[in-house]
Amino acid sequence: QIIHPARYWGLFRSYKGIPLAGKDEPSEWLYRNMDEVSGQVLAVLDEELQALKDAYYEATGAVGCKSVIPLALRLKQQYGDQIADCSTMAKMVGTNKAYSLAKTPVIRTEDGVSPAPNHRVVTDDIGWGLCTLVSIAERLEVMGIRTPTSMMRMLIDWHQKLMGKEFLVNGRLTGRDCEELVLLRPDDPLELVAKPQFC
Repeated sequence: QIIHPARYWGLFRSYKGIPLAGKDEPSEWLYRNMDEVSGQVLAVLDEELQALKDAYYEATGAVGCKSVIPLALRLKQQYGDQIADCSTMAKMVGTNKAYSLAKTPVIRTEDGVSPAPNHRVVTDDIGWGLCTLVSIAERLEVMGIRTPTSMMRMLIDWHQKLMGKEFLVNGRLTGRDCEELVLLRPDDPLELVAKPQFC
C-alpha cells in the first residue's frame, strides 16, 4: 500500500505534463537505487500507517492490528539477507534482490517518458490503498480521534492528477470518483475493516 506511491512519486516528481528525457528520465528499475528523498517519504508514510493502526486498535481492540508491523522490520523479517544494505529505508528497498527485476511502468514516446496512470502500481495503491487508509482516519476523526495523514493525502493528490481522478477535494475524501472505491464512510461501523487485509 505504501511503497509504490512513495517510489513512483520520487521517480516522477519533476514531471509537469511534458515527457521526461535525457538526464531527467527516471530509472527503468522501479526499486533499484531508490533515492533518499523517496525513502524519507516512505518512512513518513509508514509512521502515519503505524499511528493509524494504533488509533484503530485503541478504538476497536482488533487483534489483527498487531500484525501490521513497521515496514523496516517487515522487510527484514520477510527478505533477510536478500537486502544488502539496511542503513536507511531507501537502501533497504533499493538493495533488496527480491525487488531488483521490477521495471518502472512508463509511457514512452519519441519525446521521452511519462507516468503510466492506468498501471496497477498507481491505481491499486492509491484508490484501494491510501484512499482506504485515509477514509479510516476520517472515520476516526468523527469520533474525535485524530491521526496524521498529511503525506498520504499529498500522494493521493499527486497521483489523482496523473489519473484524471478526483478523490480528494480540499484535503477531504469528497471527490466525484470516491463512489468507485471501497471506503469507510462517516456512518459505517469501524469494525467493518477489522479484516486480515487491513489489520
